[in-house]
Amino acid sequence: MDDEIRTHYDLTIECLVRYGGLSYEEAVRKVDASGLFHADTEAERLLILHEEPYFWAMELVYGRSDPQTYWFHNPHLWPPPPDYEHWMKERLTRRK
Repeated sequence: MDDEIRTHYDLTIECLVRYGGLSYEEAVRKVDASGLFHADTEAERLLILHEEPYFWAMELVYGRSDPQTYWFHNPHLWPPPPDYEHWMKERLTRRK
């Protein structure tokens, strides 16, 4: 896992805890079980990085069962909460 994917992986776990209500241990298990961050090709890598960690976190919590009720159609879940952008910038600054 390269550094950029690792950062996305870590931030998705943090989003699961902060916005998904999971414990840290539950979040790690959910992300690892998903296989989401195992990119074997550059196309897979770019697909992962194309979406925000918040998107992947909500995808892992709510999934997609019916196109009419996808989680991102819920105005309480999408767009991300107002504090997300500031929180994300803070998290990325701390990682440097």
